[in-house]
Amino acid sequence: MKKQTIELASFGAAIETAQRLQNEAERSIYLTMEANEEKEHSLPKQYYENLRKVMDKGVKVTRIGFGTTQEFETLRDRVYIEHPNYMFHQTSATDYERMVLVDDSRLMFLVDDGKTKRRYYSTDPARIAKYKKYFELHIPKKK
Repeated sequence: MKKQTIELASFGAAIETAQRLQNEAERSIYLTMEANEEKEHSLPKQYYENLRKVMDKGVKVTRIGFGTTQEFETLRDRVYIEHPNYMFHQTSATDYERMVLVDDSRLMFLVDDGKTKRRYYSTDPARIAKYKKYFELHIPKKK
């Protein structure tokens, strides 16, 4: 497979790609979310149902949520999923980047320059390594 990064044409294309990536996952999915963004532009219910099916197949899902406890309280049903293969980490850090990383080999990410939001899909190992480090910085270390 050629390692590349391509731009996704629309929000709908990004949702379709994210769900396809979820279905293809074999080991792990790392996700980010920002509380206020989720309130204003929530993902479809089907997205969460699909995520649960993937976890039922044994895929470990780790999600980092950016925002306050109070902000997340109104999102309880979408954030605090009761499942042995799901971990949620809340952070008040301000360096939020929207992304999905599947099996450490496929990445979707968003670039927001303040004027436009562009969504990308990548299989580029260098780009994936950069985003993997981002997750490692935001997930608390086990003691």
